[in-house]
Amino acid sequence: MELVQELAVTEDKQKEEQNKKQIDELTAKIRDLQKQLKTSHENQKELKLLLDVFKGSVKESRSKVELLASEKRLQEEVAELSTNLKKREKDLEVAQKRAAGLSDDEISVQLASEKKIKRAASNRS
Repeated sequence: MELVQELAVTEDKQKEEQNKKQIDELTAKIRDLQKQLKTSHENQKELKLLLDVFKGSVKESRSKVELLASEKRLQEEVAELSTNLKKREKDLEVAQKRAAGLSDDEISVQLASEKKIKRAASNRS
């Protein structure tokens, strides 16, 4: 009887750990989506302002406005590509660490310490 209870407790702990991991993953996704939403709102405001400027400008200056709009789009694209590159690099690090035989917890700890080291180095600069 005690063995059955111990198994039930162990299973409950495993389910609880799985749920916690899922909650952490979902929380991270929510934060990412919130950041994306905020960025989108900011971009929308800038584009609206640019549209208002474009509508109000005379034909001769429209080419300059078009260049500014094009530059803005390219800057956003570069920023997006940079973000994607950072995400891919992080995914690659995790994959390499998994291939090296590290557990998810060890990987999380190691990535967190690497982030702290990078922040400290950038703060010193």
